[in-house]
Amino acid sequence: MQLRHDTLATSASRSAAVPAAVTSAGTSAGATADATSSRFPLRALLGVIALWLVARLYLYGGIAASDPLEYLAWAQRIATGEFELATHHYSTRFAVTAPIALCFRLFGVSVASATLWPLVCSFVTLLLLFRLGKRYGDDATGLLAAAAFALLPLDIVESTNVLPDPILTTFATLSVCCFLRGFDDDLRPGRGRLWLLAAGLCLWLAYSAKIVGALLALVFFLHALTDRRRLLRLGWVALGTLLLLLPELFWYHRATGNWLLPVAAIGEVHEKSVGVKAANADLGYRLLKEYANEVLRPNEHFGWLGLPLVAAALLLLPQVGRLRMLYLWMGALFAYLNFGSSSFSRFVAIPANTRYLQPVVIPALLLLALAGRQMWLAAGQRRLVRGGLALTGLLLAASSLATAWLHAGRSFVHLTAREGLALMPLLRQVAPARVYTDARTARVIDFAFGYAPPFELRPFPPEGVAPGVPYVEQFAAGDVLLLNWREIYKGGPLRQYSRAESLALRELRATPSVAIVERSTSQPACIWYAAAALPGLREGLRFDERLEYFLEPEQPRGIWAGIVAPIEGGELVSRRASASEASPASSSTPLLSR
Repeated sequence: MQLRHDTLATSASRSAAVPAAVTSAGTSAGATADATSSRFPLRALLGVIALWLVARLYLYGGIAASDPLEYLAWAQRIATGEFELATHHYSTRFAVTAPIALCFRLFGVSVASATLWPLVCSFVTLLLLFRLGKRYGDDATGLLAAAAFALLPLDIVESTNVLPDPILTTFATLSVCCFLRGFDDDLRPGRGRLWLLAAGLCLWLAYSAKIVGALLALVFFLHALTDRRRLLRLGWVALGTLLLLLPELFWYHRATGNWLLPVAAIGEVHEKSVGVKAANADLGYRLLKEYANEVLRPNEHFGWLGLPLVAAALLLLPQVGRLRMLYLWMGALFAYLNFGSSSFSRFVAIPANTRYLQPVVIPALLLLALAGRQMWLAAGQRRLVRGGLALTGLLLAASSLATAWLHAGRSFVHLTAREGLALMPLLRQVAPARVYTDARTARVIDFAFGYAPPFELRPFPPEGVAPGVPYVEQFAAGDVLLLNWREIYKGGPLRQYSRAESLALRELRATPSVAIVERSTSQPACIWYAAAALPGLREGLRFDERLEYFLEPEQPRGIWAGIVAPIEGGELVSRRASASEASPASSSTPLLSR
């Protein structure tokens, strides 16, 4: 299969001119193409799409009990007409919340409807990657880039969650595609302006998903500096952006008195963020080492793909002139995410999070595909070299799939969300008047009941009470208490325990477990603690006197249980319970264990 004449040399001179030919696209994508090279590799692309779909459905992680629940709550407010602007970045990221609100209106509140929009965005990004790969190289380049994206562990996890990064990535990629298309020579008069206008609209949508999307304006400006004609036509991109940005800014000012509400909101959140404080505690490590470690070392986000991505970017540096859009796109976003500040008045380093790099990965994947295609063609008829390249590609694909299989949906926040959702049948059966739980689990329950739970949700422990600190709580008969052990001990004072106890507690924090207040026939209410088996625990090992629970080694499958005294006069009174009293077998209500 021959390639377009602006990307590859003709078949007669291909072997000699491959390095300079395979990526010579970028500026004149509309040049005359060979008849054979214009064939659409439909079967191969459908295979990549099938791979993308199977990976995301089989490794479906679902929503996490953290930021996604906040975005979903704001989407529900939009869906029900109860939305009001607030000084928080969740309320202004309409490219995330508004489409999910539409899904809620059409399909109801569920995990499937909540994650439909990120999945659609991921699919669109896959197609755009193929299109860009074909533009800068050939069909095979596009297929390589799309296949690498289909198997990328980072996108497999994030595209089945609800976070702004996959949505920002889609609109940023779409904006770049429209921008490049707007300068093609094969367009009819006036069509280029429409493409540039569309690039501006998509730029606003990228910004609406996350403020960092506004950096595309700088990328487009720098890319156009080499051509005065292009620089003048940037006005159409600006017009497309301002058509949506100006009404948004006037709305912010009228509603809150602040023209730059999203900027102020993210600044206020960062002022209180524990992550921001941790990032700025050691700026040397944060700015010079943290992202390097995240990318170069094999991890759950990139598998073994990080190092090849960096190597490909370095390998193609001599061709930066005609690949400048990819390098500007990747470099500008990464420079801000790594070295940028979330405050205008002083330097406040942005917390490092690998998912923030998702829009940076797209141009990196294109460079990887281009480098791989170049090396394949340069190998000519040398079967040993081509076999080595094919084997390397298969190993990278296998490592990506294995990484996603091992880590997708298994984080603390994913487990917490699944456990909370699994409790819904029990809560419907018990039908309590009040449910006491931690804030994270409360958000899961609120979402699971479509933001209209048939009971009152109360914080437990209340704000200001440190984990493990005893206090008196008033319970009524039939109240339910749900405690997520990982939430209780997250960041807890483990130094007070012996090494063995500390290790056991750390294992407990990673164990899917929950505590339930269940109705009892002999007392108004009692509190049961149930968790999965903790291997290696000694009989009689006590974790925390203040929480009054103990090891019960005689339970089947190693399940341990404890009890806090029954309610006496509506007041919770702590006391040590005997093994017979605490035995889950003595209760007719099933315990949730795993």
